[in-house]
Amino acid sequence: MTASNPQDLPALFLRALTASDVDAAASLYEPDGIVAADPDRPVKGRPAIRAMLAGFLDQKPRWSLHDTEVVQAADVALLRSRWTVTMTDAAGVSTRLDVQPTLVARRQAEGHWLVVIDRPA
Repeated sequence: MTASNPQDLPALFLRALTASDVDAAASLYEPDGIVAADPDRPVKGRPAIRAMLAGFLDQKPRWSLHDTEVVQAADVALLRSRWTVTMTDAAGVSTRLDVQPTLVARRQAEGHWLVVIDRPA
């Protein structure tokens, strides 16, 4: 899975997350990418991001991507999107989260785009 332009990234994340494909989702980050769900404790690097995603996907979330806004300046892009995540716990209680992550992506030497910073809040 590669993003030929930054606008592709949210749809690629949606495809990977919906399929519970942790490796595909983690591959959308730079090797030293950062996920800062908690800015005081960022998760850094693909192996750590993969482990974080695996833990989250264990909860069997369902994803809906509503819209995405992209601002690009040469080889750097800022993406904001709007998602709904729905999870059901073991007791059958459903939780719905509306999230608006912000991503910073960079064009790689090979021409595809990867996420450098992910602020999922």
